[in-house]
Amino acid sequence: MTFDDVWLSDDEEFKPNTSEMYGSIENEPKHADLLSLKRKHAKQGYLDGISKAKEESLQQGFDDGYPIGARIGALVGEILASLKLLLDSSMISVNDYDTALKELNITKVLQPEFFDSKLNIAGERTHPAIQKWTAFYESKLDA
Repeated sequence: MTFDDVWLSDDEEFKPNTSEMYGSIENEPKHADLLSLKRKHAKQGYLDGISKAKEESLQQGFDDGYPIGARIGALVGEILASLKLLLDSSMISVNDYDTALKELNITKVLQPEFFDSKLNIAGERTHPAIQKWTAFYESKLDA
């Protein structure tokens, strides 16, 4: 049988010549090299795909989270500026101001415990540290 004739008669059975199709034993290292190269490219394609997906999800996470972080940062900045004015007016102590600086440090304010599983925060003004220092500031103004 030759490969020129693609149609077999009913009494013929397809029996490929494996050495023709896959190479003979002396060609086996070439076959192994081909498999190795195929594995290498498949692995690289997989890694490229994972990297691309991570970059896209990282960018999406940044795009979604930046406005929230910016609003919280601005609110913390307003509170600290207000407390600094109270400190300069001798309405609060240096100790109170230093404590506020520590508690309103952005790394503490943005701790994972303040976010849900989808990284949403209930509300900037409901954050415990922000509520505490906003109330502290307002109580000093009312005094």
